[in-house]
Amino acid sequence: MRTLFIIIVFLTYAGQYLEAQDVLQITARITDSQTGRHIPNASVTNLKKRVVIQTDTSGYFHLTLLRTDVLRISAVGYETEYIAFADTTITGSSIRNIKMMPKVYNLPDVDIYAARWNDFEFDFAHTEIPKDPQQGLIEDWFHTIVSEEELRMLAAAASAGIPINYTSDRQKQKEKVEALMRSEYQHDLVQLKYNSDFIMQTVDIKEDDVTDFMKFCNFSREFILSANKYDLIVAVKQKYNTYKKNIQPGF
Repeated sequence: MRTLFIIIVFLTYAGQYLEAQDVLQITARITDSQTGRHIPNASVTNLKKRVVIQTDTSGYFHLTLLRTDVLRISAVGYETEYIAFADTTITGSSIRNIKMMPKVYNLPDVDIYAARWNDFEFDFAHTEIPKDPQQGLIEDWFHTIVSEEELRMLAAAASAGIPINYTSDRQKQKEKVEALMRSEYQHDLVQLKYNSDFIMQTVDIKEDDVTDFMKFCNFSREFILSANKYDLIVAVKQKYNTYKKNIQPGF
């Protein structure tokens, strides 16, 4: 009986204590006071209990606290807000939206003085840039592109009003380079389309016989460049049939 009496007394006083403490259930959303947008990952701290939670991706948080507790709400880029619940008019349902003021950062002005700019211009203008040793070679080569004889011929034709179809050494050199590049490109393309691997994949031939067979085929470069893969396969198979008959007459 004594134990039951103590439990009843404890529950009675505990209920009165909790009623006096006034427990609040708060579900609120933290938003930007200017744009109204929600603020995710804001920190909500119960300073008395030292409990920290964060708002979800939509800016909401849920918290159980006493009326004597004080909340501190902070977020990057916003002024810190404090909420106290000592005022008995504040209820858990009355706090639905907590607005935070964006923080204003006062940055010092950056002044660019005209004197500094003048100093920069002076230093830049009087800075000696080392000459590239290749520059002289390039300049010498440039002056030899058109020979004196070419200049005399062009000047004479211009003074007489006679149009001439003249190709300078530079133009000739350029044409030779372009022709060489085209030839190298065509050679690489021929090697890519028509090679020993392609032959062995197309017909049943030994690796030692591939070179002789390719000589036997004797396809022109123009044909290899213009033919597609199917045309090459057909041509190789036809040549291979003839090649085998020549090598093995009884085939």
